[in-house]
Amino acid sequence: MPEKRVKILWIPILTKDLQQDLGEWLCTSPQGGEEAVRSYIIRHPEKIELGLEFLSAELYLGPRLRADLLFRKEKKYYIVETKYGRWSEKRVREKVLRYRDALIETLKKKKVDFKEVIPVVVASVEVHPFRRRYAIWYRKKIRLLKPTKAKPTRT
Repeated sequence: MPEKRVKILWIPILTKDLQQDLGEWLCTSPQGGEEAVRSYIIRHPEKIELGLEFLSAELYLGPRLRADLLFRKEKKYYIVETKYGRWSEKRVREKVLRYRDALIETLKKKKVDFKEVIPVVVASVEVHPFRRRYAIWYRKKIRLLKPTKAKPTRT
């Protein structure tokens, strides 16, 4: 039987929302970034789902496995990875799935009754992904962006 594909919940947080809520000084400080995203999501767990209960930050799940945040709603656990700035979607996907598997293993070992573990990635973005896609399409349409195909050179 093929393994069930796990869905990851991707939550974009606009950088301007972070700055308005926490203050620009916190978002741009050397320690800012991911810590600002963590603080924001702890203050606003409804961005993930209504009624979430915050359980832990920097949750140790094993060697080289430390999840950013853990929330719970009834028997569902939400394991959260936060990102700020540039990051690789593939690496983040692999990382949050490892966190999920480690948390499931831990819950089973501790005989905790749970329904499911939902992996979540919360990332700051400058422009909302849907608006960015539309902006790129529109700029191409009115020829503000150059075509991606290379033009032949004359010799």
